[in-house]
Amino acid sequence: MSNLLFKRWNDFGGWLVFLIAAFVYGMTIEPTASFWDCPEFISCAEKLQVGHPPGAPFYMLVGNLFTQFASDASQVSGMVNFLNALLSAGCILFLFWSITRLVRSILTDDARKLSTTDVIIILGAGFVGALAYTFSDTFWFSAVEGEVYAFSSFLTALVFWMILRWQDEADSISGDRWIILIAYIIGLSIGVHLLNLLCIPAIVLVFYYQKYQAISLKGVIGTIALSGLLIVLILFVYIPGMADMGGWFELFFVNVLGFPFQTGLIIFLTLVLFLLIGAIYRFKKRIVHTGLWCLLMLTIGYTTYAVILIRANANTPLNENAPDHIFTLKSYLNREQYESAPLLYGRTYASEPEYVPEGDYYKVKTEKGSAIYRPDKKEGKYKIIRYKEDVCYTQNMLFPRMWNDRSAASYKGWSGGGANEAPTQKENLTYFITYQLNYMYWRYFLWNFVGRQNDIQGSGEPEHGNWITGISWLDNLRLGDQKLLPESLRENKGHNVFYGLPLLLGLLGIYWQWTRGKKGKQQFSVLFFLFFMTGLAIVLYLNQTPGQPRERDYAYAGSVYAFAIWIGMGAAGCCDMLRRKQAKILPVGLLMLLCLFVPIQMASQTWDDHDRSNRYTCRDFGANYLMTLPDKGNPIIFCNGDNDTFPLWYNQDTEEVRRDVRICNLSYAQTDWYIYQQQCPLYDAPGLPISWDQNQYQEGKNEYVAVRPELKKQIEALYQKHPEEARDSFGNDPYEIKNILKYWVFAEKQEFHVIPTDTINIYIDKDAVLRSGMMLPEAIRHLKGEELRDAIPDKLSISLKNIRLLTKVDLLMLEILANCNWERPLYMAISVGNSSKLKFDDYFVQEGLAFRFTPFNYKEWGDVEEGNGYAIDTEKLYENVMNRYKYGGLDTPGLYLDETTLRICYSHRRLFAQLAKELVKQGDDIRARKVLEYAGQTIPAYNVPEVYESGSYDIATAYASIGETQKATDLLNHLIAESENYIDWAFSLGDNRIGMVQQDCLYRFWQWNQCNELLKSMDKKRYEQSNQQFEKKYTLYSTNELSQLNSKNMKSKRIREEEIKTVLGKRNYVILIIGSILIIIGYILMSGEGSTLAAYNPDIFSGTRIRIAPLLCLLGYLLNVFGILYRPRQRGI
Repeated sequence: MSNLLFKRWNDFGGWLVFLIAAFVYGMTIEPTASFWDCPEFISCAEKLQVGHPPGAPFYMLVGNLFTQFASDASQVSGMVNFLNALLSAGCILFLFWSITRLVRSILTDDARKLSTTDVIIILGAGFVGALAYTFSDTFWFSAVEGEVYAFSSFLTALVFWMILRWQDEADSISGDRWIILIAYIIGLSIGVHLLNLLCIPAIVLVFYYQKYQAISLKGVIGTIALSGLLIVLILFVYIPGMADMGGWFELFFVNVLGFPFQTGLIIFLTLVLFLLIGAIYRFKKRIVHTGLWCLLMLTIGYTTYAVILIRANANTPLNENAPDHIFTLKSYLNREQYESAPLLYGRTYASEPEYVPEGDYYKVKTEKGSAIYRPDKKEGKYKIIRYKEDVCYTQNMLFPRMWNDRSAASYKGWSGGGANEAPTQKENLTYFITYQLNYMYWRYFLWNFVGRQNDIQGSGEPEHGNWITGISWLDNLRLGDQKLLPESLRENKGHNVFYGLPLLLGLLGIYWQWTRGKKGKQQFSVLFFLFFMTGLAIVLYLNQTPGQPRERDYAYAGSVYAFAIWIGMGAAGCCDMLRRKQAKILPVGLLMLLCLFVPIQMASQTWDDHDRSNRYTCRDFGANYLMTLPDKGNPIIFCNGDNDTFPLWYNQDTEEVRRDVRICNLSYAQTDWYIYQQQCPLYDAPGLPISWDQNQYQEGKNEYVAVRPELKKQIEALYQKHPEEARDSFGNDPYEIKNILKYWVFAEKQEFHVIPTDTINIYIDKDAVLRSGMMLPEAIRHLKGEELRDAIPDKLSISLKNIRLLTKVDLLMLEILANCNWERPLYMAISVGNSSKLKFDDYFVQEGLAFRFTPFNYKEWGDVEEGNGYAIDTEKLYENVMNRYKYGGLDTPGLYLDETTLRICYSHRRLFAQLAKELVKQGDDIRARKVLEYAGQTIPAYNVPEVYESGSYDIATAYASIGETQKATDLLNHLIAESENYIDWAFSLGDNRIGMVQQDCLYRFWQWNQCNELLKSMDKKRYEQSNQQFEKKYTLYSTNELSQLNSKNMKSKRIREEEIKTVLGKRNYVILIIGSILIIIGYILMSGEGSTLAAYNPDIFSGTRIRIAPLLCLLGYLLNVFGILYRPRQRGI
């Protein structure tokens, strides 16, 4: 077969797998937002807003283009998800072409024509490897949601294919344009995700093997070291260094010369670009010339961060970290808001701060860091507000893996060390191997190529989220008898078995590649470093702590990609070995077809747990939080985590739901930028009632305020002796929160910056309480008029007993609570947990997915029974769950719900159970029955398992209370079976390993006993049977001896530098200039006035700024790609 004909078949094969992948992902994408970061990314893409550090500006630009095709607001997220599906299909396209290039390179010589068998082997390898990656668990998960990882995988596949494509033209000057384009794509990829930088070692190795004839071990080691240095230079020198130098220019032009803000940064960027362009014209040696072009295009790609700077200045509704000048942009790029982990040397969880003497006392030793600047708009200059400080620790160690003091107990579980003792190096390495390498990497890797037990996130226990083969005797030996697991685990859709076939095929591919001579070994080293850098190197860098909030397999998609190439080579190796014995086409073709069944079998297993079509849970559950709040009064809701914040933001920003509500995330509320944003009006809602000046909550000020109750005696003595003077100094009530903030916390004298009491008062506007519509305590609901008014307490007293200090967040909540004056409804999402030391629980009334702040201590008023938690407003809760809430299509048969979604489904089912029990308590059996029936319809058992944690036991209790004994008994029998099955499975682990699940077994016995107690009053015969089984198994369990889980340089012939005029021609320059002009025009159009404290500016979302401007920028960046690759046709060719 001629090369031209093969090229056509190769192109056809690539586009065919692209269409297959695009169809599969298009069929299974989620029609709306998914949980975690997806809602935030979608809102940021639609309106060019600023997401969490380090941002994804290029992703935003491309996503913004796709959102413009949405017919209405509800279609926006679907278009962003579809973008990810197309990008993922594009990744599969380039993977196919990469595999066929690599296989052809070691299978045949370029000189000879390809036989039909060769073509079958090459193209078949491409299909097997590309489709194996298409249907892999990790990649498919990212392909169907609006996250950056699909785009990152696409760019990884693109640059890897480009370096292979460069080999065709490596000896010609014009071939250098591929190297320049790779640098440009890497620059753009910084605006998507930094994972793309990890391709550099593979790229540099390909370059070395192609350019140097004499290959040596020393040369390879030197090349790898050079590639590592390149990553370090880009990641730790170039990216932050550009911001540093831009900052120096900004300080000089603004503070010294008096120019407006941003002038120095613009001049710096202009100067850098002109210097690089001038150097390109000046230096004509090929390697220098090409290197300068690479640096120029890397810089142009990096300029996508202008989107972040411009939109932060517009103060968009989502403006995380507010990086509106170069100094905050640097902090944003460096992800300084996140805790950094030591890598080579540093503290352990047992390390103590180092102390140094200071006068008569000791203070914590710190190392002074760089200055933190903030713009003073009145003076038109940047001012230093403080210096960064790094705490110095004692008991440091090499290669510290166990470093976080909050995870000390968890470290012990994985390493076997003492929780309060300094870890030994043996324990440190044990943790590294068992948790970071085995559990947080190899487990994920084997999910993709061997099989997955279920999608339940675990902590190392043998029933949750392990890899599994599908070979019964092997799995049962490792993880107990899998057939005995409870139905909720046994029937989990995340249960996928591949029998290890993809792994075996990949290992065979490694062997075949290695045995194909010098070229095969070179290829192996390239793929190995791609595999290592995108897998194990990330493990080393992240230094993860135990108890991650979610599974992290998405971070290692690059190593799954590399192994998929080996899977393709394994198919090629099988057929090549058969061809050597039997050269006929038919047997080779049949064997390749057999290999193709490996990815087909993977697809049959992974489809059901990656099909998110018809799932609207994230959108609807986010809206349910907002719909819990009253329709009037501009309510405020406090939230805390990703999944009770981002879906709410998405609903407000993109789907325009409840724009009269303010959403306040308490995990951001300690930062000055977020407090300022919360003070600004937004959409249809005024700002939060925060009266503080910016200099009072500026970073570094009032972060913590000490509680000093011993000062009360002095204050009270002053009020007795000099009442007038005392009132002038501290107000009528010195313990009222407004007076504490005014006269103490924000006092001019530093010594007054304390809380001088152990009880804080907030006065109650009784008329406002009566107007608010909040639930009154039952004891006073019958009262009317002045009698009712007098029954309301005069003030709310919050105890600070045993509290040594209050944080800025605590003070902010008290300030808001006081200023809302019970007229502006204030709520706390039920998912927040203990975000504050202040004990508000007894003052909460639950109305749905949020608690309302009230001035009533319901426990003292008798509205909360001991151990019952919170007061419940039954009428509002009924209205919400029955009429106002939506349930995300949970009644669609066959719907896939991952663990995160299930947890939130359980929260909703528990609401139904709570409501039904409250109605029964009130004697309203009719409405209780309606609630229970509606719960079964909207959150059906065929999609949401009936387990104890989901509120099913409370549902059974409610059924029993209204006389529905059959339904209650059926549900209890199911829950008993869940517990009994789990205990039977635990016994199958054997005496040596049952100790691994000791606590879980005891918890299951407790659940079983609870069900038995309820069953006793309804079905005595069934109770006796169940109790007999319970006693038998508990006795057997108690007599078993439980065991504890123990964790037994370059020296080569130089190629003469060529004197060249230029790598690119005049037309290339013209195209690049046009592209750059479009980018500049786009950024100019994107700029403009933003929202302020005075008013929300709707112009920040004008068509020019979020439609035309990003389109011009994106067009400019894409035109630059064409400008690099463009070559005029030569006559006669």
